[in-house]
Amino acid sequence: MILSPKESPNKTDFSFMISEENFTKIALVAGGCLIYFLYWMQKQCRQIDADRVRVVDQFQ
Repeated sequence: MILSPKESPNKTDFSFMISEENFTKIALVAGGCLIYFLYWMQKQCRQIDADRVRVVDQFQ
């Protein structure tokens, strides 16, 4: 559904270009990327913690 300028005069032209279907696709892709990035960061942090524990064990 694309709004015409008559229906919403206070919105910018940019909002007319993005239809609801496109917005849903963009939101899904962005959400997927964000979830993957958070998962990857968590994995990196876990690897760093594991390395730190290994180093501490060597010095004891």
